[in-house]
Amino acid sequence: MYLGCYISQDIFSQVFTYFIVFSLAYTAVVASNLLSIISIACIFGVLIGIFTISRFNPAIIYRFSVALFSIGILGFLIAYGIPNANRLWLLSLSGFVSGLGRGALAYIPWNIYSFIPDVDELVTGKRREGIFAGIMTFTRKSTQAVAVFLVGILLDHSGFIAKASVQSASVTHTIVLIMTIGTFSFLIMGVIASFKFCLTKETHQLLIETIEEFRKNPTYQMDEQTATCLKQLTGWDQQYLWGNNNVIFKGKTTEKAEQN
Repeated sequence: MYLGCYISQDIFSQVFTYFIVFSLAYTAVVASNLLSIISIACIFGVLIGIFTISRFNPAIIYRFSVALFSIGILGFLIAYGIPNANRLWLLSLSGFVSGLGRGALAYIPWNIYSFIPDVDELVTGKRREGIFAGIMTFTRKSTQAVAVFLVGILLDHSGFIAKASVQSASVTHTIVLIMTIGTFSFLIMGVIASFKFCLTKETHQLLIETIEEFRKNPTYQMDEQTATCLKQLTGWDQQYLWGNNNVIFKGKTTEKAEQN
């Protein structure tokens, strides 16, 4: 989910100005104005994320945000297909809708992050927020660099000429393909991952209660329903939770795990 939403936005941002200037033949001023609309909409998108994610399943809000972003991109694609019409109203509307989706998508992964160390604590018995924050930041920077690099290669291969006021048809088509297929590919990847995301408000509360029980009694035995629910979150049977595994220390096996 994290990679899907952020890489898709990296790809979109990398080619959007080119799309407006070269594919639609507008000026850089128009592109700047549309980017401003998107940025303003992102603020409202973040607010949507803030007020909805605590009330609904984060995966549902994620998919809703992807839908908004996708609708905006489809609007840009429609504008590309009607070259003889006045497209500014459609571009502005598409920019605002896509901005709502992008704003919410930017907020959701970092909101979810705050709960992931709780899942990890149930597995390892340790608090490792710093490690997760470091991994997320490193992954974000790395994938952003790779995405920008690959987009540059594709544009160069299509015949893109730097500082040219007009690009060839192959370049403009490549820009459109990158902005649509490239962006949609990673959005779809994120949506697929969201269907496997089981952490909700209710399951997180159950998770916290179980962690508290383990802190009081490391040999705590949960009921079958709780064990089944938490296995969906952690991927581990209850006898391997709370450090009874080799997640941190390779080869570690506790007496409890051996007995099972």
